[in-house]
Amino acid sequence: MPYFEYNDLNIYYEDEGKGRALILLPGNTASSAVHRRDIEYFSKKFRVICPDYIGYGKSDRVRVLPSDFWWVNAVMVIELLKHLKEERYLLVGTSGGGVIGLNIAIQEPDRVLGIVVDSFAGEILDMDEIHHIVMSRKTKTKEQCTFWCYAHGEDWEKVVNQDSNMLIAAAELQKNLNKGRLSEVKSPVLFTASLGDELIPSVEEKITSMVTKIPNWKIVLYSSGNHPLIWSRTAEFREEVEEFIKGLDNKGSILEDLSSML
Repeated sequence: MPYFEYNDLNIYYEDEGKGRALILLPGNTASSAVHRRDIEYFSKKFRVICPDYIGYGKSDRVRVLPSDFWWVNAVMVIELLKHLKEERYLLVGTSGGGVIGLNIAIQEPDRVLGIVVDSFAGEILDMDEIHHIVMSRKTKTKEQCTFWCYAHGEDWEKVVNQDSNMLIAAAELQKNLNKGRLSEVKSPVLFTASLGDELIPSVEEKITSMVTKIPNWKIVLYSSGNHPLIWSRTAEFREEVEEFIKGLDNKGSILEDLSSML
C-alpha cells in the first residue's frame, strides 16, 4: 500500500491509472476507501490520486484535528504531489474536499489546470449549520456506521468525533476557510451542487456570493439530489466533470457563466 511520510506522519493515498493527474479530494469524514468506484471510473482516463487526510482513513492518527484542517491538508496534498513528481493536475473535491481544492489552487496557481468543487458549504462555517451536522452524526444510523467504518476502520467513532470537534472549533473562530484569498485562484472552477442538499441550506446563495471573487467560473445546480452530488447524482456529476475537462482541453479556459438550472 502506498504511503507518503509527511511531518512524521504516514499518509495513505490511492494511485491508479495513467495519463494526466486527477486529484480526487474526499469530504469531511470520508476517505479514499469510500471513493473506490469514483477512482475506478476516472482511472480509465486519468492518473487518479486520492489521499487520506491527516488523521483519516489509513493515515496516521493525531490527537486533535487542526481548526484550519482544510488549509493544513491542502499543504499536505501539495507536498504529496511534489513527491509523486506531478507538475500540473486537475482537482475534483467534494464538500470539504472542495475547500481543500480551492486552497491548493490558491497556493499553487500555476500548477492547477482546473477545479471541480462539489457541494460546497461556503467560506465561513455557520454555527447553526455545524450544530445540525454534528447532531445528525450522533444518530449513528446503520448506514452511517457502515460508511464510517469502511472509511476509517475500527476506530471510526474516534475519527468522526475528532472531526465534529474540529468543525465546532472552526465555526467558533469564524475564520475564512480560504483565508480570504479566492481572488488568487487562476484556474477555471466548476461548482456543482443540489438545491435539495440536506446539509447545506441556501447552497445557491453560498456559491453565488463567492464566485465573483474568482476570475473564471461556472455553476451547475440540480433541482434534486442529496449531499454530496457526486454520490446522489453520480452519472450526471461524472458527465459534468468530463465536459468541464473537455472544455479546458478545447479552450484552455471557460468563460464566466450564469448558474445552470437542471
